[in-house]
Amino acid sequence: MLEVTLDDGLCDADRGRIDVEWTTRDDYKFHYTDTAGVNVRWGNHPHGGDYVHVDGTEHFHPPPDASSDPDEVEDSCITQSPEELVTRAVLKLWRAAYHTSSYLPLNSGSNPP
Repeated sequence: MLEVTLDDGLCDADRGRIDVEWTTRDDYKFHYTDTAGVNVRWGNHPHGGDYVHVDGTEHFHPPPDASSDPDEVEDSCITQSPEELVTRAVLKLWRAAYHTSSYLPLNSGSNPP
């Protein structure tokens, strides 16, 4: 587990944090949270088919609350699995959202973003 503290956050947030978790099976979770109460997650791990709109294991829990409601979880635009590419993709998507002051870019990149 890695915790990255950010001196600024997305949109109206003063600060943010990205928690990163990798497993020995190359599963991952990237969770962004901030002082405005916004949460977002990118993940790649088995979900037992609970996420009805997700074709594979890569998925995205959208803002504002990173819900795990099966109707809200989406396919992730990140479908690569090497740690370096996933990390770069998450950071690139976060930076695009930061610079546009919008949550829309968080899952709108082409693979790899």
